[in-house]
This record gives sequence, C-alpha cells and structure tokens, in this order.
Amino acid sequence: MRTVKHNFIYIFIFFVILSVGSACDESYRLHNMVDDQIYVLKPGLISEEMFLWDDYTYDFMVVKSGMGLQDAEVELQIDENLLAEYNISHNTNYQVLPQEYYNLKSKRLTFDKGEYRKSFQIGFDLDAILELQNSAEMQYVLPCKLSVLNASIGVADSARISSIIVPVIKRPYIQFDKNYLEIPAVDLTRLGVAMDKRSQEEVQYFTEIEVNYPNRSGVAFTLEVDPALVEEYNEIHDTSFRLLPDAAYSFDKTQWKIRADLTYQPLEFKILKQGLYQGDSPLYGEYILPLRITSVSGHEINPEQSVLFVPVAFNPDILDRAAWEIIDWNSCISEEPHYEWLERTPEKMLDGNVATFWGSKWDVPKPLPYYFIFDLKKEYRIYRIGFTKPVDAWRGNIKNGYFEISSDNTAWTKLSDWSVDSNSPREHTFVQDGSSARYIRFVISDVFGYANPEIGPEGGAQCDIAEFNVWGEE
Repeated sequence: MRTVKHNFIYIFIFFVILSVGSACDESYRLHNMVDDQIYVLKPGLISEEMFLWDDYTYDFMVVKSGMGLQDAEVELQIDENLLAEYNISHNTNYQVLPQEYYNLKSKRLTFDKGEYRKSFQIGFDLDAILELQNSAEMQYVLPCKLSVLNASIGVADSARISSIIVPVIKRPYIQFDKNYLEIPAVDLTRLGVAMDKRSQEEVQYFTEIEVNYPNRSGVAFTLEVDPALVEEYNEIHDTSFRLLPDAAYSFDKTQWKIRADLTYQPLEFKILKQGLYQGDSPLYGEYILPLRITSVSGHEINPEQSVLFVPVAFNPDILDRAAWEIIDWNSCISEEPHYEWLERTPEKMLDGNVATFWGSKWDVPKPLPYYFIFDLKKEYRIYRIGFTKPVDAWRGNIKNGYFEISSDNTAWTKLSDWSVDSNSPREHTFVQDGSSARYIRFVISDVFGYANPEIGPEGGAQCDIAEFNVWGEE
C-alpha cells in the first residue's frame, strides 16, 4: 500500500514538472513572436491579369499574422485619396474606376484567432471596362485600403494595408506555344545511310498547345492540316515550300486535350520518311506541314497563334568532289600571263574555299558563252546543282545559262536551264529531275554586265565563280 502511494506521488510530480516545462516552452515561443497584425498580400501598385469571361471575380487577399491570439474584423474601402497621392508622388495619371464597373461582393471580413488568410471578393464587368479604356484612352484602377474595426489588433505600416489594382484584361485563349516562324526544320536528309534512302526511319516531333488562363475544368481541342496555308505562306515570304504528303506524317489524337489544372499539353506527331517516296523514286524537296487549331471546348482560339508551320527538309546528299576533274573549259584569267599568279583557275570551283575562285579572261574577254565540263568519275542521279559566287558583292556577274549531261562525254542531253534575278545573292541552287550522268556541262549564256556594252555578248564579260556543287546519289 505504501509503495502504491509513493508511485502516485512520483507520477503527480512528473506531470507537474511536464506542465511547467510546457508552459515555459509556450512562454518562450510567444516571447519570440510579434503581436497579430493585418496587411494585404500584394501591397502597392499591382497589375492583375483578368480574363474576359462571365461574372469575373477577383480575390483581394488579406493576411493576419503573428501569435494567433486575436480575432479581427476588417473593412475594405475604395480610397480616392490613396490614388491621388500615388499620382502626385509618381507623376502618373491613373483614374479611379467608376463604381458601376465593379461590385464589392463582401465589404467586411472576420478572422477567428486561428485564421490567417481570407479574401474580399470583387466582381468586375470586364467587357465594359475594356470598352471604357479603349474609348477614353485612360488607365482605370481600383485603389483599395484596409480599415481594422476592432482596435485590439494592430495593422502593418501604411504601405502594407493598401493596393492599387490595375486590371490587365485578357481574352482566354488556347494557342500554340511557339510562333510558327520559330520552328526549326525537321531534316530527313541526315536519317539513315546514303545508300538506303528508303529506310523506314521516322522523326518524333514535339510541340505544345497551351492556354493562357487558369484551367479549372479541362479543355478539348481539334487540329487540322490546312493545305491553303502553304500557298499563303509562299506568297507572303516568296518561298516555294510544298505541302507534306499525307503519308509522311501521323498524329496521336488522344493527346488533343488539356487536363484540368494544367495549362499546356505536349503534342507529339511523327514525320515518316517512307511517305516521301513514289515507288523507288525519292520526292526530294522542302515541305511544310501546316497545322491549325480548329475548335476548342471552352473560350477562344488565339488568332495570332492558331497556326503552326513545321518545315520538313528531305534533300539528296551533296556529292563528294575529291576525285572530280574539270576536263574542258573555254575562258580563264590565267590565260593572260600577267594574271597567272592569281591562280583563278577552274579547279578553284572544287576546292571547298569560297575565298578562291575561277575568273574569266579579264583584259580582253572572250565572247560568250563560257562553259566547263565536270567529270564526276562515277554515274549519279542528279537532283540538284548549285554554284557559289565569291564573297565580294560585285563579283559573279552571271545571269543565265543551262546544264547538259552525258554518260560518255560524247552524246549530250540538255538537263535544264538556269537563271538568277540579280547579282546580289551569293548562292544559287537549282532542282533537277534525277537524271543519271557522269559528265555535267555548265554553260554561262548571259551576264549582267558586258566588258563592252556596245558589243554585248560578243565582247564577253568579267565573271567569277567560287564553288560548284551537285546533290544526288550513286
């Protein structure tokens, strides 16, 4: 019995000590905390995005911080004097938003002791505000200030109990995340090996569809490939892209939705190399896949970012010229002994250096046309021919001519004509039909400036070419 009594005493003493210790801890905690205070979450001049949908409500957040021992009641006031003082001190001319354009859905907030964050709800008539701003060309704002109704709780300094709300009104849009001009080209040329252009490679292409507003309920959308956009793009940008064939791409349509609480959706599609063949013949060229957002389950499509152009390049390989020879030509500056040291011979068109170049006979030019015969040493299918002029802007001076091909350097067939619009561009490339040849004759028929304008082509011209290239496959 005595033992039980002693145990009871020990337990009693333990709990007394524990209570005293807890009280000391709590006292120490409270000693290091400030009294409760009220302030706004975003003080000062704040620009707030507001989206044009029905019954837009803005949450004006108020915070109660500190020991959490006091309740509080606060009131929201629209204070014109606050804005007048701001305009004077910052040399601005903001106008108070007229009362008919907003509605204080709650003018007072009550905080219990343990509550630390609540909001006043303010309704805005955004369509009317936008019309008001456009017609008056003024920036209208709402100057908001807190007033504490029970004097037992403190307020933060005056700079933290007021906000000037600047409505930044936006339309709720769905859109592509990139401007269509910023998309890098999908280059199929580098896929596979040169001897197997028909290989089944594919490129996975990723972009994103996004919304510019808080997405609470999810969004579904649809896309289409719009061929008319290619013609429109070419006309505006003076390009010659072709529409990517249907067989050269595929979509995963299950991705055409943005889940609730997300603002974007990754969009994947595949570019299929096999779709750019007709039988065994490659359909080389520069293509565009023109995508358009056509519908959305909620709100609007951004007209400025509703289109995405994906460039797709499928080009032949540039041929290795290491073994090539120029076996015939009819004009060279080095024919004149005092210019021989310049070494501007036809072979400079094959050395890979644009700083070295061929030049025609200079002081007494030969009559046009000028020509060169290239021996490729093997027979190739020819899909593209190009030349580069020297870096000096005035050099070049070649206007038009033609290409001929041969398998034996005896029987020649005209492959195509070529022409350029001006001497300014340094590089020119001309698409060919894939005809087979070992020999190419490059002919210059006319120029932009003759050595003697009164004589014309018979008097010849001073011309230069830095590089000559062919794209094809063996």
